[in-house]
Amino acid sequence: MSGHYQLLDARRWAAISARVVPASEFRLQWTMLRLGLLRRAGEFEEALRLAGPLADIQDWFTAVGRGLVLRQMSRPDDAEHAFRKAVGMRPDDLSAYLEAADTWLDCEGWATARGWYEAVIQQEPEHPWARPSLLYCQWKEGADDTRLAQLVGLAGEGNERANSLWFRAQGALPEPQDACANILRELRDQLIRAGTPVDSGENINIRVSSLEAPSNALALRLELASHGRTQCNISIHAEAIPSPDPRQPVEPVEYALWHYEEDQAAPALPPPPLHIRETVSALALEPYFPPRNWAQASHVAASLSEEAILQVFACIVHPPAIPAGRKESISALAWLTRVQMVVMQIIAQYGGDWEGSIRRSLLYSALLGPSDWATIAAIRALAWISVAQRATALDIHRHFEKLEGWRPDSGHCCWLGPLYQSWVDLPILFDDERETLNRKFKELRNA
Repeated sequence: MSGHYQLLDARRWAAISARVVPASEFRLQWTMLRLGLLRRAGEFEEALRLAGPLADIQDWFTAVGRGLVLRQMSRPDDAEHAFRKAVGMRPDDLSAYLEAADTWLDCEGWATARGWYEAVIQQEPEHPWARPSLLYCQWKEGADDTRLAQLVGLAGEGNERANSLWFRAQGALPEPQDACANILRELRDQLIRAGTPVDSGENINIRVSSLEAPSNALALRLELASHGRTQCNISIHAEAIPSPDPRQPVEPVEYALWHYEEDQAAPALPPPPLHIRETVSALALEPYFPPRNWAQASHVAASLSEEAILQVFACIVHPPAIPAGRKESISALAWLTRVQMVVMQIIAQYGGDWEGSIRRSLLYSALLGPSDWATIAAIRALAWISVAQRATALDIHRHFEKLEGWRPDSGHCCWLGPLYQSWVDLPILFDDERETLNRKFKELRNA
């Protein structure tokens, strides 16, 4: 699936390509390029007409182009026939093998994908794409953790394909590791085992050594509500407040998510209407696959008014409930982090401008407002924007510097590790800056 604006651009270029007359020596390559433009534009039937029937195709470029169109149409068997014909024309060119393999991996045909990757490995044993892909298929087929460990090892060595597959293997965003989050995990296990509320009282009081993200209390309420404890009052009291004070914004923000009375946080935004929560909930229920999730969010963003985008932002502090019947399969920790990420994915793709835009203001409000799990979602969304729209990268880099300067002197800082992990993705960094960020992340992880 293409993002909303990418789809519009692809349709423009596909229309322009129909007017191009290539030089005779580039005719075959041009056909493949035009097939790609039509594919990205979603003009699948036109692309298949251009490629012609498979039996009539006499060149490698058109065979591969037809296969890629069929893959995007979710027709893996037909796509494989096209790639197989291309392999017959150029048996030493590994790209058609890899396209066939990736086609089956994407639709979870592990055994067939494995066969294609093995064919590549026979010709190039250390192929940087096929090797981690083969390990991933072997792990998915047999749940062999040694294969997964090998994949993680390749990711640690800097193999980008391995890193992408490992991210995919996790199947979800990393869950928070606050002290309250760990208490919630224990409480959830007890609720599921007992089938009835563990605490016979109406209130839950938790004392922690240092102030933690306000989303901890939000997650507790979501979890308890999914088990029928909708009237339970939750209080989390902190014995100490770090410095700088995480209750305060790094700098004044236009749309604060939280306000505090002493150590108790409350939403600073009104609840959004039901249809907005339902929209966010539907996206949060989609399988976790970031490229597709970003594309889906872009189409939602394109349909919203400015008033509605503000209501989407409010879902961070007024999230949709865990869907009925899913209390055992979806934890509040997983649900809330996913909801907050969906919100940021929608906002990040609202409109095309950056300077002075509502999306910039909302994202930086979450980034630099009171410290929270939403800070993490804003970090990840901003890193994505810096790659998709590189002109924003320096501005985002400077705001990341501001956030890092707000690192607390004690207690658990939920956003610091994700900041270093995402910051390295900014395309404007020098090698020494990236090395410094990686070193800081390793030091934090080993502390």
